Amino acid sequence: MSEVLAAESEDRTPVATARCVASGEWLPIADMLPYGDSWVASEHSDAFVEQVLEGSDASGASRYVSTRRRALALVIDYFIKLIPVSIVHAPYFIAATKFSEKIETTAPEDMASLLTMGFVAAWLGAKIGNLLISSIYETWMVGRHGATLGKMAVGAQVVMPDGSRVSYARAALRWVAKSLLNGAIFWAVLGLPMALAFGLFVFSAARGGDVTAILPLMIWVIVAVGVVFFPLSLFPYWMAISDREKRSLHDRVASTRVVDAPVTEEGKS
Repeated sequence: MSEVLAAESEDRTPVATARCVASGEWLPIADMLPYGDSWVASEHSDAFVEQVLEGSDASGASRYVSTRRRALALVIDYFIKLIPVSIVHAPYFIAATKFSEKIETTAPEDMASLLTMGFVAAWLGAKIGNLLISSIYETWMVGRHGATLGKMAVGAQVVMPDGSRVSYARAALRWVAKSLLNGAIFWAVLGLPMALAFGLFVFSAARGGDVTAILPLMIWVIVAVGVVFFPLSLFPYWMAISDREKRSLHDRVASTRVVDAPVTEEGKS
């Protein structure tokens, strides 16, 4: 059933509003036409009726992009960002190669000397560069075009709950929730079992125990991470499956929606 909310007009008179199933915008129901439990704006009524006659889903639920299409967009964006990310990682890759070559000829007590300022700087530069590329790409694309290249490829766009465009500030907030909050949850869920297993390994070694005896446990932990904890770490994305508006965690934080992009006249021809 379409949700009806109360708003105020310019003279502060209460006005009932509802979401148009054709455009997704919240409008006064006085300017709309009822369709079952839903409402459609009068200017969209002809196109809406044509959609119904063609047998398309007129409930408005098809507006929200499925998790499968969003996952495909995520993969596309990953490969698009791969080239610039690889460039900023190049100094770190070179430093890491030299680091691994020196390990074989370095005594255990001198290992700390391999962590030079150049190596640390290359590592920090790679991580900061990765965050900058991701944040600028997603903030600018979503704020300027309403979608990243990946979302454009699958015919999706990011909008506000009323169907309006997303501001640059809102796009930045969405990226923070997506990359940092989701990332923190991801590594927290995966890191806990690994940290416990590693701690048990170090504790056993420190007490002079037989570390080979806990190797089976380590293997089971790795299997559990892959089979159980990895899927659990993705729950910020899985939550969109059961949500009526297909919202993942970062959509909830930023109050955004991912919907089907409007088809232009060029796209129809």
